[in-house]
Amino acid sequence: MKRLILILTAMLFTANAVAGTRSDDCADINGWNVQQVIQKAEQKGIIKSDNVDISKSASILLNEFPLKHNGRIITLNDGVEGEKLSTEVIKVSLFDKSRNSTVNIIAVTLVSNIECSLTDPSVIVIP
Repeated sequence: MKRLILILTAMLFTANAVAGTRSDDCADINGWNVQQVIQKAEQKGIIKSDNVDISKSASILLNEFPLKHNGRIITLNDGVEGEKLSTEVIKVSLFDKSRNSTVNIIAVTLVSNIECSLTDPSVIVIP
């Protein structure tokens, strides 16, 4: 049984690598994009990272838009097999322990089918 699980796990990782897809959810509260949003929010004076309680925070993918030019998806490496570029929009609700309230942030970043973040996020606070 353990051998079967190991084989299936190896097949899954191989399939993801061959397909050129991200294996994680870029909008996950513990993911790279959310960590970048926290850092950017701190730089803008929105929240201090030391005050963020991740266990009471949440994030969600609102939308992901492929970048197109003349009807074709823009890729890095300029080819069909290249990284397909998209704009990702996420909502991050960060619980601020010092205020005992949540700060809601919309973040936009450039991503690909392989990488969760190709640029720093643009952030805006919403009610």
